[in-house]
Amino acid sequence: MSAIKIISIEGLNLLQHDRSYKKLLEKKKAPPPVENLGDFIQFGYYSIFIIILYEMLLLPQMTNMTFMIYGGYAPKLMSCGNHSLSHFAKNADACAELKQIRNATDCVPKLESEFGSLAYEFGYYCDRIVDVKKSISAQMFGVLCGSLTFGQMSDLFGRKRIMLITHFGMFVLNYVASFANSLSQFTTIQFATMFFVGGHNTIMHVFLLENMPKRLRVLVLTALSYSPNYIIFAGIAYLAAEWRTLLTIISFLNIPAFIGLLFAFESPRWLIQKARLETAKTVLTKIERFNGTGTEDRLKVLDDLIEREVQANESKKRNRKYYFYHLFYTRKMCFYTGIISYALLSTSVLSYALIFNMEHLSGSIYLNSAFFGLFRYSMNLFVGSMDYFVPRVGRKTIHKCALSFIVFMLSVVFISKLSQWEDANLLRVTTLSAAAMCSQLYLVYAVVTSELFPTAIRNLAASFVQIASRTGAVMAPHVFYLAMYWAPLPFLVMLLPMVVNLLLFSTFIPETKNSPMVDHMPDPSERIFSKVKSTEMKRLTRKGFDVAPSSAKLTEEC
Repeated sequence: MSAIKIISIEGLNLLQHDRSYKKLLEKKKAPPPVENLGDFIQFGYYSIFIIILYEMLLLPQMTNMTFMIYGGYAPKLMSCGNHSLSHFAKNADACAELKQIRNATDCVPKLESEFGSLAYEFGYYCDRIVDVKKSISAQMFGVLCGSLTFGQMSDLFGRKRIMLITHFGMFVLNYVASFANSLSQFTTIQFATMFFVGGHNTIMHVFLLENMPKRLRVLVLTALSYSPNYIIFAGIAYLAAEWRTLLTIISFLNIPAFIGLLFAFESPRWLIQKARLETAKTVLTKIERFNGTGTEDRLKVLDDLIEREVQANESKKRNRKYYFYHLFYTRKMCFYTGIISYALLSTSVLSYALIFNMEHLSGSIYLNSAFFGLFRYSMNLFVGSMDYFVPRVGRKTIHKCALSFIVFMLSVVFISKLSQWEDANLLRVTTLSAAAMCSQLYLVYAVVTSELFPTAIRNLAASFVQIASRTGAVMAPHVFYLAMYWAPLPFLVMLLPMVVNLLLFSTFIPETKNSPMVDHMPDPSERIFSKVKSTEMKRLTRKGFDVAPSSAKLTEEC
């Protein structure tokens, strides 16, 4: 007869054949319980499809947003009649000389441009380049309007359907804009194009996050972002050589994105939020089978989760339509909305001011853009790896490190301008690296917004904070004209708001890493100025418990 082993588990001495031993062993081997539908999603073949689709969605989005880096590139003055202007290092000095020459002669300036931009073709240079910056501002205002409109529409009609509309709009209008005969005509058409771009930008990130396991959100967003596409776009622009061809290529980039979307499922989270639970179950079941993870146990778990959602929807007799004012439903949500909006405003002013004024930097526009994208992408991969492999590195850590780097780089440029000691290569590297690091901030804001706000208003939150972001983009092209009053002023205007951003975000925004996405709105008792007691407090009060405000801890979803 074999000896019976006594094994110690969790402080208990148990026989090897004891039922308690077997239960504890099964408990230790069992995977962690799935608490909600957000935790249910696993990485598989469908996740890979979504990642590929996301890149197809991202490329036309990014190229539209940054087209004016090339389309608005200021030409260089070479000569006017017999007067050479090519020896001037700065366009501002050449323009000042041209003004004196034109006072004495009626010569026609000869222009040269590394890229055949709108400014070059239509003759916008020196003081007239301001009109190109105004065109950029008008286009960015179109983005702002689109983010407001389509964010609400995607919450009402679905992520997939609205993205199909935006890609169709971008395809048609990009192509039409390539035939524009004047800057004003181009601006009018591109305003409409950017209306669709703004809406698409609002929905695209939410669609990805709602289809990704929470542990992979940051890694995927860092691996696939604007950053590597800057390098791709620099190559496309180099081959296109002039703005009409480039815009036509951008138009046709929408076709694979449109086709890919036709094969994608609607976001299960959106279906759940709209109480279309049977459809959500069908979609999740198909995704499970596509992934090869649709085991009987997981399908049973899915049934249980759907049943919980049915009960949750039946217990909440409330209006299912939500609007922008619901972003200020509780005090915490007010803080979140305000601080993230301010953070995006200050970041966009900095980022777009620098990238839309690359003519102020030495070197090739293609190489500068490629370096910009390469630096961004290397930081993206580093940050994504740290977030995935190092549990302690959360959203706030990434934000603090990235913003501290930006503040340092801007300080170097500001001091350099203030002391009038300017090294062209130093200014080039510090300026581009500061602008490139903004990608980490955008990443944090996108993820934190998705993780802090409930599903019902998640897209509304993304739309609202994009108002601030796009307002910053509207203002940004004109920042460098402050140098007419004081050379270091543009960099001071960009530096100080970023310092305030660092302090506010670090103080008031909670860490959201590994937090499940919130599916339901907070209890009415948490509403600002609300006198409504929560269901739990009412129950305790009826039972005779004395629930003091200091000791009563209500469940908060946000």
